[in-house]
Amino acid sequence: MAISAEQIQALSDAITIWRRQESINIAFYCLYVYYVLTTVAEEIAIILPQRWNRGKMLYMICRYGLLVVIALEFSRDYRNYYPTSPNACKVLFIITRVVYNIFIVVCDFSLALCLGALLQAKALYLVGIVILSCGIPLVNAIFQSSIILSISCGTNFPHRRGTWLCLLRSRRLDGENHSAYWS
Repeated sequence: MAISAEQIQALSDAITIWRRQESINIAFYCLYVYYVLTTVAEEIAIILPQRWNRGKMLYMICRYGLLVVIALEFSRDYRNYYPTSPNACKVLFIITRVVYNIFIVVCDFSLALCLGALLQAKALYLVGIVILSCGIPLVNAIFQSSIILSISCGTNFPHRRGTWLCLLRSRRLDGENHSAYWS
């Protein structure tokens, strides 16, 4: 099967856009890591002496959950040349999605609590704010989990020096097959 010049150009344009997006993401990741590192001294002085409660737990998940997500995305989405089996790639994909969804729901929940406190909302209104804030991320996480459970890894894509290209296949909601490769 011959590839036309238009298809090659479209693939080249897509790769250029993907690399540009990776560069933009890396810049924002570095900015966040810099922010965390420069504010550690204040956190040690103010937050660490406090006793553990739900507020401190929400704070820690919101602050350090993104660092975990960044580390998992670097190990999964960017070229790192680590030898990974297809099953390890699938497990890493699942862990990344679960951690990301937990992080998003916790951040939305804490934002809803802050908004309720700012508005001095009564309990019924606070419940409504929390439902509105956390509803869409929870529904999204449920749909993603159903897609994640249908993923199969291809094992017939040997790559250089014993590494494998990980092919993750899933079905989108419109019924079209979708494949992604990682190396």
